[in-house]
Amino acid sequence: MNHVNYGWRITVLLTSLLVSATLASAQTEDLSFNLGSTLGQLCKQSRSIFTGKVLSVTVTNNETLAIELMGCSNLWGVSVAAKNRVFANGSFGNDGDPVPDPGQTVLVFASPTRLDPMNFKAFRWDYAERFAETGSVDAVLFVAGGLRGVIVLESSSGAESLTAVSKYWSHLRGTAHDFEKYAGFLTCIQTSAVERVRQDARCDLRLLIRFADKPTLRDLRQKGLLNEEGRAYLEKILAWKEKGEPKNVRDLTPKATDMAAWMQALREGTDSTRLHALAEMIIPERRSWLEKNSDSWREDVANLMSNRNSAVKGLSAILLSHVGDARAVHVLLEMLRNEDVYCRRAAWKELEARCGASVSFDPDALPAAREESVRNVENWFKEHGRQ
Repeated sequence: MNHVNYGWRITVLLTSLLVSATLASAQTEDLSFNLGSTLGQLCKQSRSIFTGKVLSVTVTNNETLAIELMGCSNLWGVSVAAKNRVFANGSFGNDGDPVPDPGQTVLVFASPTRLDPMNFKAFRWDYAERFAETGSVDAVLFVAGGLRGVIVLESSSGAESLTAVSKYWSHLRGTAHDFEKYAGFLTCIQTSAVERVRQDARCDLRLLIRFADKPTLRDLRQKGLLNEEGRAYLEKILAWKEKGEPKNVRDLTPKATDMAAWMQALREGTDSTRLHALAEMIIPERRSWLEKNSDSWREDVANLMSNRNSAVKGLSAILLSHVGDARAVHVLLEMLRNEDVYCRRAAWKELEARCGASVSFDPDALPAAREESVRNVENWFKEHGRQ
């Protein structure tokens, strides 16, 4: 099931986040892809968390996973449904996010709406999700965070994972909403025997520090709650904030070694390394460099527009549209039919602003009206010889 849709837009978001000094440079690669779908972020944006045994996993015609579950209960063992069905829109990160198999017991982070990784507010400590009232109609439940919102509870790690998530929920959604206690909790669970718990705790602690104000960070420093790694990151962020949070905290002009690594990833890498390279290249502050050096990367990027991974295709098309390459148009038009509204919005922005489309299209319209609009946009490009 490697063809399941990737949340391509998260890569752009997280790269921008990295530019703003969210991560220590030595840990960029292993932490950057999953910032939007850590255990902390999933708890913040889920309406419910429950466990259940997988009955079946199928792929719909729009490449969304439909997961049938039975015997569902919440974190505290209370039955919530005899059967349930949730939808997972691919993965927000690595190629290796596992698809659950029938018979496995899983933990599911569920939401009545798809997780929006472009929501910067959700990274803040004081963020509180507000879900629309559903009345008497049961909402369709989506898995928050793509496949990272479905955790297989293996016998060796299941109990510890459940305990960690329960404590996350208590800190983030319970009545005891205490910044310092949460920081201490994230520090402690970095010694967990479960890799997912350890790595997510490191990410969540950095997000907590990154978006805290200066007085809060000074207080946290005095409390001595953090481990050595956390203290080092706090000092880095506090020093940055004391200087007025400059827009650019590192030189964004790529070195020759950077460019060589990106080209190698585009030509020979995995989808994850390709996404990482594309996202590094598309940073807004690199626009001038990108345009001046387009001859060195244009064909390698254009070759990726036939990739089966829609995230790779989408970012490649956006890069090409930035330098006026008409080959991007057909992929951008495909993106207008994507089920994901954020993908549609990004594609339409490119088609309207950079490709000159002077026809109306509403990426937020209902499917029937939207399909008619897509055809109008396609016809416009055909009439103007742009497709």
